[in-house]
Amino acid sequence: MLGNFALPRQSPMTDTGDWPGITDRQQPLAVLRAEIDDIDTAILALIARRMVAVRTVAEQKIQQGLVFRARREIEKIRTLEAIAQRQNIPSAMAFDLWRIIMSQALYQQRPFRLICLGSSSLAEVALAHFGRDIPLTLTTDLDWTLAQQRAAPTEVMCLFDKQRSDWWHRVVEAANLSIIAEVPWRNDGIPTGYLLAQCPVDLDADAEILCTLYAPDVDWLTIAEVLKLPVLNQRQDADSGRWLIRLIDTAAYASPEAMLAQINHPLPSSWSLGWLGRFPRFHRRQPGA
Repeated sequence: MLGNFALPRQSPMTDTGDWPGITDRQQPLAVLRAEIDDIDTAILALIARRMVAVRTVAEQKIQQGLVFRARREIEKIRTLEAIAQRQNIPSAMAFDLWRIIMSQALYQQRPFRLICLGSSSLAEVALAHFGRDIPLTLTTDLDWTLAQQRAAPTEVMCLFDKQRSDWWHRVVEAANLSIIAEVPWRNDGIPTGYLLAQCPVDLDADAEILCTLYAPDVDWLTIAEVLKLPVLNQRQDADSGRWLIRLIDTAAYASPEAMLAQINHPLPSSWSLGWLGRFPRFHRRQPGA
């Protein structure tokens, strides 16, 4: 047992979505308010119990570095959103609640700092995904950001503005640093960014790959003919001759070599592929997409 907790006094919800007593409009207001107080106390007790369980898990994983299991969190939230929908709980409410709970659990297991490289809107992205209690620094200094990550690889995660075209040239050269997620998972009009850290990769066939390709003086049609891989989108940085390419990963490639093995012929000798990372998709692809 991880601690005692009290559940509300009333019976469970019925198949019709009613809770006996709570949905009885004949109940005195004072009784209904007392019921709400009991429910609030039970919710806090269950959260406290979960936090104890998380600390126990952390003690068993103390030798591991920064661990961010995006695939497990995504699967968990998908399941909880489905349960919430069956119980007429707004999906966005369930999502936000569990994102905060999971973020706190991650921080308990291994305290970390989050560095946001980009405009002030990136801080809004971080708050939407991690909540307000995670130590957060907003900066526009790429060199400083990478230096912080190198100095504390198990204590720092970086959130990069997707619209900046300079960071990916440098990140591809950084040892063991890779994209592990695209956040926030639920957009709702907020810009998205790439989360980078030194974490184990969650192999999942429902994922995406981000890579750079140095292919000077070549147009996109030529590149697409050589790659022969399903591409979600791409853009070019003309100054460096590099392309940023986002691919659908249907085979759970464990490495760029495994991905390149699917290409029918080698890349031209003047080309160079850089592996930025691989991350699970929050929204599942539709069949045939």
